[in-house]
Amino acid sequence: MRGVTSPEPMPEPDPIHGGSSHDADRAPVIPLHGPPRVRVGGADDMLALIPYLLGFRPEQSLVVMVLRQHRVVLTARMDLPRSMEECEQVADHFARVAVRHDAEDCLVAVYSTEWEHAHLVLMTLALSDDLPVVTALHCDDDQYRMLAPDGTMEGPYGFDPRASAAAAAAVVAGLSVAPDRESLAARIMAGPRELTDQVVAAAEDVDLPEEQDERRDLMDRTVSRCLPEKDAVAELSDSDCALLGLLCLDLEVRDVAWLRMERETASRHLALWIEVSRRVPPVLTAAPVCLAGMASWLDGDGALAWCCAERAEEEHPGYGLAGLLGEILAATLHPGAWHELAEEMRTLYR
Repeated sequence: MRGVTSPEPMPEPDPIHGGSSHDADRAPVIPLHGPPRVRVGGADDMLALIPYLLGFRPEQSLVVMVLRQHRVVLTARMDLPRSMEECEQVADHFARVAVRHDAEDCLVAVYSTEWEHAHLVLMTLALSDDLPVVTALHCDDDQYRMLAPDGTMEGPYGFDPRASAAAAAAVVAGLSVAPDRESLAARIMAGPRELTDQVVAAAEDVDLPEEQDERRDLMDRTVSRCLPEKDAVAELSDSDCALLGLLCLDLEVRDVAWLRMERETASRHLALWIEVSRRVPPVLTAAPVCLAGMASWLDGDGALAWCCAERAEEEHPGYGLAGLLGEILAATLHPGAWHELAEEMRTLYR
């Protein structure tokens, strides 16, 4: 943290230049998937809001929030680093992320029951010359501590996330919180076997056009017809699921569905491809899962996008779109880059 010096016996005792500020006029403003914004007044609000930004309640985790002009532009979570070397690697990684996003400030939060280890992680990140940490927090259930300028931990302070106005505003904006990451990942997991069997049976009656151009047109028409309304669950027939899954076997035809995505409609595409990925047989899941991941990334839900990338890699190692999705997420590429990327891809197909 800017202004933090390291207490003994921690290494690197030199101070990091700069000063932290917790003034109300510097309170971050969190954009929540559209016009609604939430003003965060302090550590209590930040910790209450983080689960809504991630989509689940973190445990044994490190969360990094990147801010520019007092607005949060990125919230990233990773498993808690276990060694000094891992901590330094994480600090280097997020220093590059901060540069990429023109970050002015960063907030780091450790979620853990291990108080001493949390202190070590926070100190390592706060002492990074290239990571502009202004606030470093350790959260343990209903209490938290804050890294002070002299390197000690202040607190613990009790807090109730349910009493936070910021959390209430997140709920009003339509955000929800899963109990844990496993619950979030369950959204993209395969459905009951009977659903798959029904799609397999329906696939026997699917007659795909021989010409690729005709299959591309068919993909375009089918996606248009099957896209649900905003915030609605996709209601697909077994034949629709089978058709979309089979069309995706041709990568150029699959990319027709991918290139239809826009940030404004990403949630609708996400609902569609989650439903397909739950119901098609394992041999057909690679593309639907990755398309769900791309839509999730465009919708600002990086946590769910990671779940998609992990499922695709587990079920279909080496699948190209899964690798690209993982690279996009690892590089913390902003969804705003999609327009330029999509235009380049459309040029290739012309």
